[in-house]
Amino acid sequence: MMANILIAYNNMPGVVLCDFFENCSDNIKQKCLDTNHHYTSLTPPDLVNDMIRPMVINHDVCYIAAHGDTEGIINENDDYFLSVNTTNYDFRNKILYSVSCYTGQDLKDNMIRMGVKLFVGYNDSLIIGESEDIFVECVNSGIESILDGNEFGIAKEHMINTYNEAIDRASFFDGLHLLNNREHLVFEGDLKAKI
Repeated sequence: MMANILIAYNNMPGVVLCDFFENCSDNIKQKCLDTNHHYTSLTPPDLVNDMIRPMVINHDVCYIAAHGDTEGIINENDDYFLSVNTTNYDFRNKILYSVSCYTGQDLKDNMIRMGVKLFVGYNDSLIIGESEDIFVECVNSGIESILDGNEFGIAKEHMINTYNEAIDRASFFDGLHLLNNREHLVFEGDLKAKI
C-alpha cells in the first residue's frame, strides 16, 4: 500500500542540530522514494500548528525531526507547533514518529488519548554523538521498517536491534549515547498494525 508521509523538520541555519534534523529527513525522503510512498516536506517558517494540523488529515504518517520537551515539539522560534495544548484530534489513526527529546512523556500520553495508531519518540534527551550517520541510522530504523510494510512490533524489534548493533560497533562515547537513546525509546501503539 502506498502511504502519504508528512516530513516536518527544523533545518533553520543556526538552530542546534539543524543539519542532523535535515539529514534524518533526507534519509526518510529517500526511503519513501525507494518504497513508493509519497511524501510532503514542511520546514521553517511553516513549522506552526496552523500549517501542520490541516496537513496531517491527508497523511498516514507524521515524521518530525525537531527539538522537543515533555509537552511538545518546538520550531525555530521556540514556539510549540505540536503540544499537549494544541488541537491534536487530526492525529487519530495516524503514526506520529518524533526524532525529538522528551516527547515520549506528556505529549505521548496526549497523543495516545487522541487515538494515534502509533507513537514513537524518546522520554529523555536524545543525544547525538560524533559519528552522526550511526545516529541517523538508529533513529530512522523504526520508520524505515514501517515503510517497508512491517508490523509495528517488528519495526520496534528492528529498531532495538539496530541500536544494539550500532552500540557494538560505535566508539566508546557514541556507544554510551546510543545506549542512552535506546533505553529512552518510546514505541507505543497497536504493535500488530501496519501502515
